[in-house]
Amino acid sequence: MRDLHLVWLQVFLLFACCSRQPVPVSVIARVLSVKGGFISLEMETVRKCSLLVHRSASHVRGVSERDILYDIHASEDDVEVMSVHPGQKEAFEEMFLFSLEGSDVDQGKLEDRNQLLQLFADCLKKEYEEAHESADVSIFALKRMLLPHIENLLQLNDDLKHFALSPDDRAGLVWCLANALMLTGRPRLAIDQLNRALSLLDSIPDTLETRARLMSLLATAVRNSGDVRKAKELALEALAMQESILGHDHPDLAVTLSNIGSSYNRLGEYTSGLKVLSRALSIYEHHFGSSDARVADVLSTVAITHRYLGNILKSEEMLERALRIKEETYGHYHPSVAVTLTSLSTVLRDLGQPKASIDRLERALDINERVYGPSHTSVAITLSNLSTSYRHAGNPEKSREFAEKALAITEKIHGPLHPNVAITLSNLGHTYRDLGSPAKGLAMLERALEINETVYGRKHPGVAITLSMLGSTYRTMGDLASAKEALERALAMKMDVYGPSHPNSAVTMRSLGKVYRLLGKMQQSKELLERSMEIKKSQHGEEHREVAINMANIANVYRDMNQLQKARDLAENALAIYERSSKSGLGEEDHPDLADFLTVVGGVLKDSGDLKGARRHLERAMSIREVAHGLEHYRLAATLSELASTYHELGQSPKKTQRLFERALQIATSAYGQEHPLVATINVQYSEVLKVTHDFKRELQLLQDAGRIREKVFGEIHSAVAQVLLLLGRSQLEQAKFSDSQNSLEKALRIYQELHDRSERAGEERHVVDHWMKCRIEVGNCLVTVSTFRHRLAEADGYKKEVAELEEKRTKTVSQ
Repeated sequence: MRDLHLVWLQVFLLFACCSRQPVPVSVIARVLSVKGGFISLEMETVRKCSLLVHRSASHVRGVSERDILYDIHASEDDVEVMSVHPGQKEAFEEMFLFSLEGSDVDQGKLEDRNQLLQLFADCLKKEYEEAHESADVSIFALKRMLLPHIENLLQLNDDLKHFALSPDDRAGLVWCLANALMLTGRPRLAIDQLNRALSLLDSIPDTLETRARLMSLLATAVRNSGDVRKAKELALEALAMQESILGHDHPDLAVTLSNIGSSYNRLGEYTSGLKVLSRALSIYEHHFGSSDARVADVLSTVAITHRYLGNILKSEEMLERALRIKEETYGHYHPSVAVTLTSLSTVLRDLGQPKASIDRLERALDINERVYGPSHTSVAITLSNLSTSYRHAGNPEKSREFAEKALAITEKIHGPLHPNVAITLSNLGHTYRDLGSPAKGLAMLERALEINETVYGRKHPGVAITLSMLGSTYRTMGDLASAKEALERALAMKMDVYGPSHPNSAVTMRSLGKVYRLLGKMQQSKELLERSMEIKKSQHGEEHREVAINMANIANVYRDMNQLQKARDLAENALAIYERSSKSGLGEEDHPDLADFLTVVGGVLKDSGDLKGARRHLERAMSIREVAHGLEHYRLAATLSELASTYHELGQSPKKTQRLFERALQIATSAYGQEHPLVATINVQYSEVLKVTHDFKRELQLLQDAGRIREKVFGEIHSAVAQVLLLLGRSQLEQAKFSDSQNSLEKALRIYQELHDRSERAGEERHVVDHWMKCRIEVGNCLVTVSTFRHRLAEADGYKKEVAELEEKRTKTVSQ
């Protein structure tokens, strides 16, 4: 009878220990095959032992013999599992677990139960650890299936008074649980479990090695949750523990060193990261040779570090080597191969090769769909990366298609309030902006921000990234106040997390610098853009598209300040860098981004008087945009307006230039509405053509609308407002509207006076102060003319005197 009791106790206890999820048959086989005080059963016996279960039914109270059934079958992930009827769990728990928790219990049965629980814990831990080391693709599904059973056993350890795992055993199970939780995208739950396990080990001697292992995993979980500095501290503490026990060359150290290196990378401390990761790589190569899969994992992380340091070709070379090792180890259809393909795709995108990036990602997608099915987190992440690469390739329609697929999968898996949902929404928002629907993109980004703030709080790197994208979209929409607020908040956060010299900080510096320029804060704009450019040079070297983008933005600042030679030098150098990178194989010719550089150069050449050069660049930019985006895309509007203005100055047919301006206006108002700064800019440029065609009424209307828009967007004291007032005053003067002209010009003069005074008080560069003086002189001369026509000679003399004083002051300043 004792043997029979142990047989059914063994089988039923397995059922009782299982949570409401099927248990992998491999675990059951492992438990039943263990000898030593227990009856060893073969799995085939269990497959055929329904008779045994039926005969034991009388021992299970409240459950009929008909219901005591279980089923062995393949799960959705093709893992062989055993399922128990859901209604039986409570009965099994009561009979074989909690009925032995009273004060008067059969000690023999209690001892058997506890030994079996310990056995089950040991087998679960060994099963998970072996799965963790395995290269078999099906193991990923097995690890996920083990998670609820590990959770359940740890809960039983807390709930049962007469059973307790040893601290080491509990810590081992917690390590497995935390690893599985991170595998399923739940780092915060992993952190809670690991902290609890570490606190239980505090008062127990000789657990340093266990503590170090848990702390190393805790560092990974903390980093994944966003607290990178804390993660680095934890990993360094774990490393110190491991070195005191294992020495300085043990393979276990390489895991922690890789963890530390990843944290250094996230913090922008790339040189330190490379040093630590190189040590991890050396340890693995020493112990396992240069072709081991663990070597490939560290190689991938080292490659990413080289990417951050600007060694893009070195990064590509190392990732190709890692990919070869993984394919030789695992074959071509393993998730680890997909991970390396994804990293390689990012580097190829950085190199300006989005088509090659897409090729690697399509391979990664094929692998992930084969391994996980079409609705898995890894599939969604790959789809999101494909969306980004298609956007970089100038195909926003494809980008939108993949981003929407990724969003649907991510929301189905995680629900609507998960960080992965926010990432996909941000990507989709960016894509909608590129498609010419910035308002729709704005809604996506605002939802992403709400998710990130709910999950992480208001100060987190994920929040900063979304704010940065949101700020850029506000700028596109013409809401400069909201753009400034979002970007200043994002930059403060990034500076706090990453420091002032991190590439992530540089991206937001550039975005904020562009907003400051539009707001007329030229000195602040130039300083931020130059800082951003220096960081990018340090990261990528001089000949990189990121450096060229910053250079083109600085050229725009100098153009606005009428420093046209500096603007031209910078704009042409930026274009040359971008085109050299294309010809050297680091980019793709006629990419939509090239049109941005051509438009900047064309605008500066127009203002400098090189009208033929301006036309050549702007016509090429228009052609690229029309091919890439179609005929009605919002990014065409600015290029069309610059080109129409150039045609006008070249003396081409007014009808031709009017058609271009009308097209530019239609595109801009359709994308942004009537109150956008770009609409105002087109109005100002278009007014010059209307002057020639003698359509004075519409000329005045366009200038008045432009002034109203700019004052609404920029505020009253802004150079763009003063510029419109100056043009309006001149037009009113030419039409003999002397009173209106004087009002417009006097407002312009007050604005330029205020901007001049502000520059002097702030100690801005001499050319900035000089620019405002020239503007005051130009308006002053117009006022002399108006006053003369109005026969206000004393007033005219006053303006003449003011102009003369300004010219004298300028002469002295320049001579100094």
